[in-house]
Amino acid sequence: MNHRTSTLMKEPGHPAPRLPGRVFAYGFSTHKRRFLRRFAGESAVRFVRRPARVPAGSTLLLWGSHPVPQLLAQDVRVVRVEDGFLRSVGLGTELVQPLSWVMDGRGIYYDARVPSDLEHVLQTLEFTPQLVARASWCAPCVMPTRTLTSYTSLIPTWWLVYA
Repeated sequence: MNHRTSTLMKEPGHPAPRLPGRVFAYGFSTHKRRFLRRFAGESAVRFVRRPARVPAGSTLLLWGSHPVPQLLAQDVRVVRVEDGFLRSVGLGTELVQPLSWVMDGRGIYYDARVPSDLEHVLQTLEFTPQLVARASWCAPCVMPTRTLTSYTSLIPTWWLVYA
């Protein structure tokens, strides 16, 4: 992905996760911790083994669909983190840094049992002609890189259309 594409994807005014200056994290494998620190930007990330020690009023980053830990203070904001729709080829056993992660304060996009931030955006965001044009421009910039997949580490055959 080139700089121009990544800049468009992070353009101000579009939905993006907002994290406080300090967050706590639980349920992340050891190799994902360094990536989470980068992904969290300027937020200081503290990994915890005992979520009950997360102070009231804090934010807890929770990996994927891990259950919300018991004994967590009731006013702790839980934000789920999971691999995003744009993935690097070679994730998993090769420990490759992901190109995107999803942060969701409602649920997580693949769990239909609870609402998610993605559902909320799709139900409430106005898809203006400018936004549709931006998406149309961005998709071909990302797909020919052959370093991304939507889920699997195999190169999808539909990419050959963009080659």
